[in-house]
Amino acid sequence: MSFGRPSKQTVWILIALIPIAASSGFFLGWALYGGHGGFATVTLEIKGSTTVEPICLATAPIFEATHPGIQIGISAAGSGTGISAVIDGTADIGMSSRQVKTEENITAHEETNLWLRSFPIAKDALVVITNAATTITPFDMNLTLLRMIFNGTISSWDHPSLAGHGLTGAIQVIARESTSGTRTAFDEMVMGDDDYASDFQEKVSNQEVHDEIASNPQAIGYIGLAYMSPSVKDVLIDGINASKEHVRDGSYELSRSLFLVTLGIPNVDSLIWEYVQWHLSPTAQNYVEELGYIAVQAKRDDFI
Repeated sequence: MSFGRPSKQTVWILIALIPIAASSGFFLGWALYGGHGGFATVTLEIKGSTTVEPICLATAPIFEATHPGIQIGISAAGSGTGISAVIDGTADIGMSSRQVKTEENITAHEETNLWLRSFPIAKDALVVITNAATTITPFDMNLTLLRMIFNGTISSWDHPSLAGHGLTGAIQVIARESTSGTRTAFDEMVMGDDDYASDFQEKVSNQEVHDEIASNPQAIGYIGLAYMSPSVKDVLIDGINASKEHVRDGSYELSRSLFLVTLGIPNVDSLIWEYVQWHLSPTAQNYVEELGYIAVQAKRDDFI
């Protein structure tokens, strides 16, 4: 069930139920009476980033256990897809690994008369990776060298600036698809206005990028920090490795915030507001850390 576009009939039903809900202390929308001896389950639809998805999947059972009658529906097909779903009402909350784009906010306002709101729930690092089995020593690159590799200016591991690390032959660039927030973040921090190498491959998730590079000794790509494993080797950026500590102290350049996105500022009594704010609680933030992300310190009204 999406909470974005209630029908007129639903609105009148909810208005009629307000006195009942108020007298019982029950939040409207957290469960609707099923008519057969109990309350029907309500689904909160969450869509978007594959980077944020592990957080929402891990916290869903805990949130459901403490909010009877609520189910969390989660699907991940990229930040842009999730934000579009929030705008068109097919998702209650979007997961995004990037800031909302200006054109997305304009579309939201034109179609709904509301602005999108982004709530940071974690921080993450973008990790450039190579195949662990063939990388003898970790690479140490700056952003200019990274750009030259990903745009195809440097197309061979035998290039003088890359020699001596164990990789040889043609470079295979792996990137995320265009709707990915991870790709948008990488493009903004590394690529600028440059296009990718002509033969680059697109993958639809962090896991697909990881798996391709883990099995391909010629490949280089980027993933979120939480997807790191011994099968891939991280590339140092100006001598700094991707770690929680280096994201916290700001020394690792390729870091970003992760967001939950809503249409307008949710009502403080709504399930959407409860879900967003619950993810800033100590319980949820502990899960953020355990999953390999970096917890944030955010106030109740922390939105942009």
